[in-house]
Amino acid sequence: MGNSLVKFSRDTVRDVKVVARGWRWGRRPQVPRSAEAYVVPKETSVFPTRWARTPAAIAIRDVLQKGPLNAVLNVNVKPEVSGLDSLRKLDGPALIVANHSSHLDTPLLLLSLPDSMRRRTAMAAAADYFFDTWWRAAGSAIVFNTFPIERRGGKLSATPGDLLADGWNVVVFPEGTRSPDGWLQRFRLGAAYLAVEHNVPVIPVGIKGSFAAMPRGRSWPVPGRPTVAVRYGDPIRPAEGESPRD
Repeated sequence: MGNSLVKFSRDTVRDVKVVARGWRWGRRPQVPRSAEAYVVPKETSVFPTRWARTPAAIAIRDVLQKGPLNAVLNVNVKPEVSGLDSLRKLDGPALIVANHSSHLDTPLLLLSLPDSMRRRTAMAAAADYFFDTWWRAAGSAIVFNTFPIERRGGKLSATPGDLLADGWNVVVFPEGTRSPDGWLQRFRLGAAYLAVEHNVPVIPVGIKGSFAAMPRGRSWPVPGRPTVAVRYGDPIRPAEGESPRD
């Protein structure tokens, strides 16, 4: 009797292991992808943001940025801004290009700009993160004047070029996402392409201390009101015949 129970147990364990090896864990397909029937990819809808650049939206955003957003930022961190004289060398719209390691970077950059320039500045934001739900999309558009840009498929939204042509400054984080460790990541070519294609200058911006103040994974800055520095550099203009990669 005892030997029979042991044998039964062994057989049961073996059968469970066999079933487990063939089970569709994580909804794994049963056939190779090449053998599956072709399905036309579903087109994703693009959240409209033109309304966020109307006079009424600009006025509301100005109140939100200079009021509660500015107050919350200055209570939690101590911003130090330098190099604003470089912005006086501009005579039209520009690409503002900065390193990116924290959610603090967007409000820090926007609130460090002169008011007249800040009101005419739009932010490129990842479509798969900031525009995945209507409430997040609407909130970021009204507060930060964001517009969606695709970062996974390598596509470049037509919106940045349209905004530059209309006289708007455009902020681009060329790393495409926040740095996981605070170190500068590889740049993508989107900002350089826009600068060459539309013949607009690039304003380089260095943001220092935002990773320590609010690294990736935190939903609020660390206590102690750490110092975060924002430094603007002189405009960089594409040379004649220079390619985006150059």
